[in-house]
Amino acid sequence: MLLFLTNLVAIIIVGGIVFVLTGVVPLRRFAEHQHRVRTAVVAVVALAVIVIGGLVINGRQITRDAFDRDEAEQVVADWLGEGSGFEVISVDVNEGEVAVVLVGPGDPPLATLLARDLGRSLGGTIRLDLQWIPRQRIVAQSDG
Repeated sequence: MLLFLTNLVAIIIVGGIVFVLTGVVPLRRFAEHQHRVRTAVVAVVALAVIVIGGLVINGRQITRDAFDRDEAEQVVADWLGEGSGFEVISVDVNEGEVAVVLVGPGDPPLATLLARDLGRSLGGTIRLDLQWIPRQRIVAQSDG
């Protein structure tokens, strides 16, 4: 919806400018209908302010989610520790929920410890969705 409104405002503004610059709507028509033009401009500006507000709010949320994801990735790496044999496939953070997907040998460390660490790091109560895929690896070499 926000993308649609952004495009709508841009099309209306650019369309109005193009109509005036190309002479499709002569300047004298603007002078004759100042009240209508003023009303239309106020409406477009109001819509533009609403759209800009939505874009700012959306941008803040995206930025906050990116910072939270980076923080969560670091917490997961610390929780796993060096040499655990686990590989982090993905870490997703969305409004108090953290989803982590791992691949590795055996079982990972306790999930409750990770949930606690994420709650401390991100602030607030965190719901952790931890998935791991057991991986076994065999390396063989042929004879000469």
